[in-house]
Formats: sequence, C-alpha cells, structure tokens
Amino acid sequence: MTVVRIGLNAPGDVIPVAVVTHSVPSPVLAMPVVVVNGPTGATGGLGGPTGSVGSTGNTGPTGLPGSATNTGATGLTGSTGAVSTLTGPTGLTGPTGVAGTASNTGATGKTGPTGITGAAGSASNTGATGTTGPTGPTGKTGPTGLAGAATNTGATGNTGPTGLPGFSTNTGATGPTGYSGPTGLPGLATSTGATGPAGVPFIPQNSQSVNYTTVLSDAEGHVYHPSADTTARTWTIAANGSVAYPIGTAITFVNQTGAGVITINCADTMYFAGSPNTSGSRVLTAIGIATALKVASTVWVITGTNLT
Repeated sequence: MTVVRIGLNAPGDVIPVAVVTHSVPSPVLAMPVVVVNGPTGATGGLGGPTGSVGSTGNTGPTGLPGSATNTGATGLTGSTGAVSTLTGPTGLTGPTGVAGTASNTGATGKTGPTGITGAAGSASNTGATGTTGPTGPTGKTGPTGLAGAATNTGATGNTGPTGLPGFSTNTGATGPTGYSGPTGLPGLATSTGATGPAGVPFIPQNSQSVNYTTVLSDAEGHVYHPSADTTARTWTIAANGSVAYPIGTAITFVNQTGAGVITINCADTMYFAGSPNTSGSRVLTAIGIATALKVASTVWVITGTNLT
C-alpha cells in the first residue's frame, strides 16, 4: 500500500491521504485509488467539543497507470471443482437414416444349433376317442373293365352246390334226331409202332468182394465194391464170344470209400473216352465210378471219375 500526502486550502494544511493500489492481471494495468479526507477542525483551547467533520473534498485526478513491471505475481490456480454426479438431459433423437438398398444386406448368419427336444407327454394326456361318424353313401359302381387275356385267368373256383331239380312240366320237347355221319375209313395196320422194351425202374446192384467176370444180368446194372473189402480186385468184362451183350449195353462199376483199387479188364477192345489209345485195362480208385458202353460187337468205350 502507498500513502501520499496531498495539501488542501492553506499550504500549512496537510491531510493524510491513503492511496491503495490493487494488482490486476494483465492485460489490465494497476489503477491507483485515491481517498481524500476532509480537513480536521481546530482544536479548542479549552478542549471543547470536536468540531464537525468537514465535507469531503473533491476527488483528485486519477494517477497515471503504473508500468507493466509493477504487475504482481500471478496467484495460485484454484482447485478444480468437484465432478457433478447429475446426469445431463438426453439429447434429441436424430432423424432416421435413409433405408439401404437390398444389395447392402449382409450375409445370412449360420443357423444356430437345434434345441433339446422336450420330453414326450404322458399317455394320459390323450383325449378321449370321438364317436364314429355315420357311414357315407355307397359310391356308384364303376364301368366293368376289359376282359383279361386268357393267360390271366385265375384258378377255377369251388363248384357250387347242385340246384334243385326242375319240375317235369318244364322239360322242353325232344328235338329231332340228327343225321348219322359217315363212318370213317379204318386205319392201316402198318401204322401201329413196335412195342418198346420194358424200362428198368432202377439200376440193379451186384456187390462183389472177389476177382470177378461180368455176366449177362450185369447189363444195365452196376457192380459194387464195398468199403469193407480193402483188397485190390480185378474185374473183367466178358468177351462177346462168351456173353453176347446187345449193342448199347451199359455196365457201371462203383468203388466205395476206403475199398481197394479195382482193375477193369476187357476181353475185347476197350477205348478210354477222350483218348484214341486202346487198352485192355483201367484202374478205378476209391469213391470212383465208371461206365462202359458197348458200341460194336467187340468194342467198348469207358469213362468215369477217379478212373485212369
């Protein structure tokens, strides 16, 4: 603070004046404030009462502004005010944007997983069965289909029961007898074919466990070697001079499981089927079967399984 004395009225009168200078932040310069007090009254000799305060003098002119160097230091920054907890009002909603074109639609997302299937309801939740409605009228019979081919005829049905005999009064009159047709010509006696030979219902068996030569009764039968005989045997087809088998006669030879081998001889000529060589004998091993067929008076052809 600066105090300046300024004289008023007489030169001897000096009135103290207080001048206070405030520091104002730049860019406002410090402005001096002048306070002027009125003159003090004269003191009475007898210590009379204090005179009244004189009127306030005119305000002096404003002093020149101080230089910039007289600016006081900047005061400390005040503390930041507390953050308000009150939410401000919501702003106005902006206008809705223009709808995008269909081409701007994003790709469809993946389908989410299927939820768990709920438990089946109990049977007791089934409603009662409604009453059966009335039967509708029978529809019209459709047209009869075309008759099927004769090959499509079904099986013949059972014969129905015989109907009751009609009354004799319903019998119609007997029609006239027709003309007798001419008698046919008798057939020629040469047209009757020769009676064929009696067929053989099976192939007769002749079991042999020794060396053996065929006989006439072996024709169209089979000579059998049982498995109980494990000894090798020789069987011979009789010569045409001894047993004159008819041409076309067949004789079959069977060697059972575990039996000894059979050597088949032929007193005449015997060919092995499929081979041009002639041989008087062939070997038939176990569980083998062979058939010899007479094709000429002294010629046989033999074939079979397990035959060498």
